[in-house]
Amino acid sequence: MYDHLAPKTAIVADMSDDKRIDYCRKSFFIHTDFTKRVIDDMRTMIRMERGGTNVCRALVGDTGMGKTSLVKAIVAACNTTDSSPVAVVDLANTGRRTDLQEILVSLLGFTQPAQKMANINGTKLIKARIEELGLRLLVLDEANALVSATFFAEGNRTFLRAMSNPDIGLNLLLVGTPHCLGFLRKNDELPSRFGRIDMVCWDPVSVDFSRFLNGYLMLLPLRKRSAIDTLDMQQLIVRLGGQLTRDIKRILTDAAIYAIAHAIECITEEVILNSYNEALAFYAPNGVI
Repeated sequence: MYDHLAPKTAIVADMSDDKRIDYCRKSFFIHTDFTKRVIDDMRTMIRMERGGTNVCRALVGDTGMGKTSLVKAIVAACNTTDSSPVAVVDLANTGRRTDLQEILVSLLGFTQPAQKMANINGTKLIKARIEELGLRLLVLDEANALVSATFFAEGNRTFLRAMSNPDIGLNLLLVGTPHCLGFLRKNDELPSRFGRIDMVCWDPVSVDFSRFLNGYLMLLPLRKRSAIDTLDMQQLIVRLGGQLTRDIKRILTDAAIYAIAHAIECITEEVILNSYNEALAFYAPNGVI
């Protein structure tokens, strides 16, 4: 009946308006050509034989471009109930007190202070625990914390090199805004180790953007088919929401909720404009902060 929706969403489409509106507010991840390339790259890093060259990447983009959502997709694609080769650390939790050596030691389950393991025997224990856990890729999300942790800066840069060296043998993915690249550049060896991956800004005329919009629509439980992959509609969405994934998702979510609440059941140009103006009046009646 609802062949324009994903199978799970089609079930929701028969539910009450309140349940459908709640479903619209869920966080959805849409695979694009870019995200598939990044995930495939991470899988390749994980498959590389231990003892060979370890790979480091820096995934950079402005706030709201979907970096953390992509990290979650990487974990979902690579980890299973039987194997967890990817571990993620959110550095926002430590902020100015970010000490990478202490973080790794704690992550691996050691109880002694990191300083007591800063020796050859400690390094051997760390490597043995990594091999025991099957850990192949360490993701450092919110890597801008490395910039603010000035007291630990030199030690953190040194330990980034150490983690990617054969003695420890981890592949690394730093995730943050472009400011975190300045942290890497202050060490002569780090820039050449980290391949840069730039998050994609949405181009309203791109095929990938059209696929993203259509994919997102399949997850919004509207009972009628919407046609938003025309050039005019894509340009309107980018004009209102900008090029950030977070803001474009908000435009589509607000439009879907408006369409359900007003029994329209599809997203049109009028629905997008009305829902946008309604949201603007609610969130910023006196202008943006």
